[in-house]
Formats: sequence, structure tokens, C-alpha cells
Amino acid sequence: MKHIFQYRRYLFLYLAILTMLIQSFVVSTAIKGLLLPYVFILSQFSLDLIRVLLNRKTINVFSYFIIFFFSFVFWQLLAQLFNAIYQPVFYTFPTAILLSPENASVSIFRNSMITQSMYLITCIIFFLYLLKYMQTANSAEMIIKIARFGIIVFVVYGFVEYIGYFITGHSIDVISNRITAVDYHYGKTQLITLGGLIIPRIKSLTSEPSVFSFSVLPFAILFYYMKDKIYILFLIAALLSTSTTAIIGIIMFIIIEAVVFKKYVKLGITLIAVLAFISIVDTTILFDFYKYTYLKLSLQHVSGIDRFENFHNSLAFFFSSDVFHFLFGYGFGYIRSVDGFSTLLVNIGLVGFIAYVAFFAYPLLKLKYNSDYKKGLLVSNIVLMALIFISVTEFYCFHIWFLAALAWYEYLKEKRHAPLIRCKQIQYA
Repeated sequence: MKHIFQYRRYLFLYLAILTMLIQSFVVSTAIKGLLLPYVFILSQFSLDLIRVLLNRKTINVFSYFIIFFFSFVFWQLLAQLFNAIYQPVFYTFPTAILLSPENASVSIFRNSMITQSMYLITCIIFFLYLLKYMQTANSAEMIIKIARFGIIVFVVYGFVEYIGYFITGHSIDVISNRITAVDYHYGKTQLITLGGLIIPRIKSLTSEPSVFSFSVLPFAILFYYMKDKIYILFLIAALLSTSTTAIIGIIMFIIIEAVVFKKYVKLGITLIAVLAFISIVDTTILFDFYKYTYLKLSLQHVSGIDRFENFHNSLAFFFSSDVFHFLFGYGFGYIRSVDGFSTLLVNIGLVGFIAYVAFFAYPLLKLKYNSDYKKGLLVSNIVLMALIFISVTEFYCFHIWFLAALAWYEYLKEKRHAPLIRCKQIQYA
């Protein structure tokens, strides 16, 4: 009975983990950002808050949440104060970069600051629940099992949609119902020509193929280190997205493996085998994929040109800022460029950017990498953060905070046991 109660107690947290990669389905189309994982984790938070008010035993994440919440609110108010004093305008930004539809002259409390802050706060709640759960259970095994099952379903749906396109000639995605402010439907299929064949780019229940690979690839890396063969399925799915995000992430993974863990031969053989197989099947596929990727990275493709211009405009705006905005930003969620690097600098300033990076990097720098699992956490988190800064401007995807929670838990566990280990060593000596 105790175990059943525990499962019921954490039910909404489990559901949030299970659905954390789903971004194209909303509970209500009237509220564009009301994703399933958000609903589940906020339900968990609300129920536990009621239990606290009724003085019942509950999961206590509230003390840390209150510290974050008031610190974050203070930061935002500080940015708004500087906006009131210096009154910046955002005419240099293309319309797509400004997240709110208001006029570019509006600098104080833009609507996007409220909505984007709510998304971030929900992610922090998710992170705190994960960390508290693992500390209570003294293990990360359960949440990894739940996540694994959810990712498998997510990827399989992508394959079903992928194969369904070849059979029907159109998208068979009947689940995606999310529509953004620019009337972009998340169920839209993107196509690419490889080897003379027009094929769909796998996306599953995300907004686009690049976000799909951004979601799946870090887990492919983690499960690779955990010796779980499911990583092969995830890696194939990421490649079928035909996204430069996947290519960049895989290249980073190969470089880290070769340089940090000295696995030159194994990875070299794997890479050659993959390229040889593709060449045998159809040499034009390899050439078309190379041409497509090269054109984007060399700014000879519309997508690559737009990305560079947005990046350049955002950085130019940031470096022309007064000292206060340079340090503290203009407001979280004000702009969204195509890269997380310039987006964070403009929104939260240099100090905020350093704090953001430090939060994710600190446990990775402190961990002892004495197991393959911890090595997997290191590589998957590094690749994930690099993709955010370079390719996919996503700060609100739950899997980012899921992997961060795993790293923080391992670090805190090592820190908690460190005095005991030192004591035993001294005693032994």
C-alpha cells in the first residue's frame, strides 16, 4: 500500500516526464503554450500547495521555488527600471525576433516577458521536483525508466508519421493542434530532396525537424554511454530529421569522444562504416546531404542567411547598450533570435548569461567521472547546451531541465557522501 501511495503521490510528475518532449499538442488551442507536461507539473505543484495549506505531508519544493521566484522577479523589475530610465527602442530587430506584437517603441512590460517568464518558472518547478524526487528515492533509476518509455513512444510516432507520408503522400499527424501567433501549424511536414527522392523530415510531436533532433539526440548520447541499445533507434531518428542541428550535435559528440575519452579508433571505424553504407546505397544521397548542410553553414541557403543576420542584429544591439542593460538585459523573453547566445545576452545581460551558464556547468565541472553513466551526463549536457547557443533557441523544453536535474543530483550525492568517504580513507590509512 505504501508503494501505491507513493506512485499516486508523484503521478503528475511521472506524467510530466512521460510527455516532456511533446510540443505540438496543446490542451486548449485558445492558450497557445498550454502543453501537456506544463499542465501535469503545475497540477502536481497545485496539489502539493493545497496539502501544505492543509498541513499535510507533501513534497517540499516550495522553499527553493520561493527563493528563485523572488530573485527572478527582482531581476525583471530591475531590467524594467532601466528600460524606463533609458527607454530603448527595438526598431533594428526584424519583426520575427520580437516575441510580442506590440510596437517596437514599447519597452516596458512587453507581453512576451510575462508569457516567457511563466514558461521558465514552470521549467524550474519541474527541475525542483525531479531533484527532490531523486533525493527522496536516493536513485534516478525510476525517472530515467519513465523518460525512456516516453521517448520511445515519441520516436515511434515520428517513424509512423514518416512512413505514413510515403504511403499517403501527405502528413498523417492527427495529434498536433498547436498554432503559433504567426499562424504556423505544428503538424506541417517539411520535405527535402536526397538522391533525387523527395522525402519528409522526421519531426514527431515537435515544431520542426531541428527541434526533434535537439530533443532526441542528447538521450541517444546518454543511452549510448549507459550501454542501452535503444540509442541506435534514437540516433537513426535524429539523422532522419536531416537537420544541421543533428549534424552539429553528432560532430560534437564524436569530437568529445575522441579528444576527452580517447576513442579515436572505435569512432573512426563507425563513421567510415556509416559513410560507406550510404555511398553503396546511393552516392547522390551523400552528396545532396553534404550540399544542403554546406549551403546552410556557408550562408548560401536562405535559412543560413536569415540565421546569420538575426544573430548579427542581436549582437549589434547588445553591444550598443548602455552599461546597465549590458549587464542586466532588457527583460526575459523580449527577443528570440535563432541562437541562444545572443538571445540570452539581450534578454538578461552579461551577468544573467553567466548565471545561466554557471547553473548548467557547475555540477558538470564538479562531478567525478568514475562511471559511464556520468560520462554520458557530461557529453549529453554539453551537446545540449551547445545546440541551444548555436542552433535551437529553446529554454523551455523540459528535457533540458531533466538532464540538468540528473547532473545536479549526481553532484549533490557525491558532495553528501564526500565526508564519509574521506573519513573512511583516513581510518584505513
